Amino acid sequence: MRKTKYSLVFIFLALFTLLAKGQNEYQTKYLLGKDLIKNQKYSLAMEVFLPLTKDAEDNPFKEYAHYFYALAGLKGGQLNEARQMLLQLMEKYPHWVKLSEAHYLFSNILFEQEKYREGVKYADLSFVKDIKKDAEQLKEYYAQRMPLDTLIAIQKDLPKDEILANVLGQRLSKLKLNEKDEMLLNFLIQEYKLNIKKTERTGKIKDVYNVAILFPFHFNELKVSTAKRSNQYALEMYEGIKMAVDSLNKKGTKINLYAYDTEKENDKVAKILALPEFKNIDLIIGPVFPNHIPLVSEFAVKNNITFVNPLSANSKLLEGSENLLLFQPVLESMAGEVARLSKDRFIRKIPLGEEPKKSGNKNNITVTATPDSTKNVIIFYGEDIKDSLLAALYRDSITLAGFNVVDYELVSRTTIANLKNILADSLKLTQVSHVFIPTSDQVVAANLISSMEISQQSIPVVTYSSWLEFPLLTYEQFERRKVHFIYPEYVDYNAALYKSFTNLYIENNRTFPDNFTYTGYDLMSLCGKALIDYGTYFEKGLSSKGFIKGKIFQGFDYSNTRYNAYVPVTTFENKKLVVTNPGKTTLK
Repeated sequence: MRKTKYSLVFIFLALFTLLAKGQNEYQTKYLLGKDLIKNQKYSLAMEVFLPLTKDAEDNPFKEYAHYFYALAGLKGGQLNEARQMLLQLMEKYPHWVKLSEAHYLFSNILFEQEKYREGVKYADLSFVKDIKKDAEQLKEYYAQRMPLDTLIAIQKDLPKDEILANVLGQRLSKLKLNEKDEMLLNFLIQEYKLNIKKTERTGKIKDVYNVAILFPFHFNELKVSTAKRSNQYALEMYEGIKMAVDSLNKKGTKINLYAYDTEKENDKVAKILALPEFKNIDLIIGPVFPNHIPLVSEFAVKNNITFVNPLSANSKLLEGSENLLLFQPVLESMAGEVARLSKDRFIRKIPLGEEPKKSGNKNNITVTATPDSTKNVIIFYGEDIKDSLLAALYRDSITLAGFNVVDYELVSRTTIANLKNILADSLKLTQVSHVFIPTSDQVVAANLISSMEISQQSIPVVTYSSWLEFPLLTYEQFERRKVHFIYPEYVDYNAALYKSFTNLYIENNRTFPDNFTYTGYDLMSLCGKALIDYGTYFEKGLSSKGFIKGKIFQGFDYSNTRYNAYVPVTTFENKKLVVTNPGKTTLK
């Protein structure tokens, strides 16, 4: 959350001198609520302000109580409650003298809820003389942090907004751009007279590279008597990393591997980073815990070292961590990859021999959209925060791809009727190219498939790979209904490399590998090869290479990003699960 300074002194002191004796109780509670906010007791403050929001003639604090209740909610993390209270304030008191401050606070709450479009709208409504500078800073702060596709879409809709244009230009200038984004950057520089200066990191090609592993191994638990190890995943990843290093070293270049136990404490990480030998590290794999990242990031930037997080899919970790790479695809990856797939695969083509309907005279012909050329999309999403975030990201990505979102609905077990009503409209469905439904609720999934079966409409559905584990649904239904699965961890168990790796692992460890083992192996294979090819600053090389085929997983693409932008999307064809968007290696 942005540490915005909300002043508690904008309420005129004269207000208190005019209070009647009958208002003393209101005044006492009001001042108590403000003291509670000052002392960071936000839940208690909300309890105090709530009764003060009632609309009574002898209550001079009702508007301010709404405001401070919402402020306490923002600071205390109760965003929904704060948002509802401000909506009530703006509806009941549209002429309140401090309405601009309410808009500003409402904007901050919306930004925190990642409702970026609405956040920009209300930030602009608060652009008045008193708080104009604060509102500009608020919008700039969140524009720097919102997903890039979302920022591009909003800036396109608000071309006169110089703040958004400047932030977008600055963000694009830090990436290796494709032709389209390069053109956008050049346009922004010329149109808005942006002063863009790009700084470049440098690296070295070496004969020997030192790689540090910062994992919570908890070596104190590694005893024969310990039946359950809390950090078994760290050991599995490390085994995969070691196997990749062995393979790379057989090809000539030497990679030295050093393992450090971070446990869970920040001071342990700080002590590791202070070790003299750590100055000679060329690549850091880890840490795993988000609270360790700022420490490692500061060290990495100071010493020009790249570090890679192996497990997180949270793009927010990249904020302020210029040397960090994320091995996993993030929600932005999923939205972008499915949007690209939809553009290639889900636009219904006009059957051979058929023509779209035309109207008008011969000099002014209008082509009327038909079911065969539709680009309409329905988006349902589940109750989990991940579901709503992915839905919002996909809405922006698919809109940029030229599609129209005709329904955008939250679905849960209590609102399944809405889903069924929408899917029962057969005429409407003939105009829909696909349904995007990020949810892991089996009941919702079963109802969607059932409704699609009833409608007999052949419309592709895109969702999570977790649906493959639902016993209520069959693979035959998935194939019949053209269900596509976002499947980052997809492994082809028939691939020769997978079989040889698995056999070698079983031979060495007398047990089967798991996804953590594959993660360690593919991560080290990717980064180790990049070190060998491009040197210690290998991110630029990865970005220029485009798609890179994985050893076990399907592949990786770091073009213009510091996270894996490639996400396999699978579907059933002839009773076999296949990848519909195989990565294409770019010839360099």
